[in-house]
Amino acid sequence: MANNMGGAVLAATGPAATRAAALVALAALIAAAAAAAPHAVPAVSGQAAAPVPAFVDPDADPRTYVDRYNSDDAYRSWFDENYPEYTSIYAAVGLPEPAPFVDPDADP
Repeated sequence: MANNMGGAVLAATGPAATRAAALVALAALIAAAAAAAPHAVPAVSGQAAAPVPAFVDPDADPRTYVDRYNSDDAYRSWFDENYPEYTSIYAAVGLPEPAPFVDPDADP
């Protein structure tokens, strides 16, 4: 049996395939949400939305900031020291937090 989720066709062969298909669908939803509002920094319930920091270029792909944060220790330190009001680089650039890693081969 094949499932068409998020444009990808996956063969459903059991619980691991079902979890993998769900992750593909979730990734597609996250990508669609990011594309729809790439620079909207969501507000925490009861709080005003934080402004996008001045260093963020509105014409740049916000994922480039996340990639650099994850690969460049000096950039990560600079961001963490200068923007403590943001819970993460994702929040600062207006991207949703990634879903936690799920091992499709592990028992639920």
